[in-house]
Amino acid sequence: MLTSSLVDCPGHASLMKTVIGGASIIDLMILVVDCQKLIQTQTAECIVLGEILMDKLVVAFNKVDMYASEPTKLEDQLKKLKAQIGRT
Repeated sequence: MLTSSLVDCPGHASLMKTVIGGASIIDLMILVVDCQKLIQTQTAECIVLGEILMDKLVVAFNKVDMYASEPTKLEDQLKKLKAQIGRT
């Protein structure tokens, strides 16, 4: 039987100690990134924590639908995000 739990980890620097403490129960990290705001300071901090603490990190892009009428702009934003995250 497969069970799952969702753990919402806030991205505020003052709470990183709590996030690290709770990471022992996490098998997979899903990082949600806003396509309009791109990588924020707290997003970068969470990426670093994910790389250190997790074997599996999935990045999900939020608000992609805001570019429905501008597919070229969406492609540009996704390229920027991939470059910022360090993946191509």
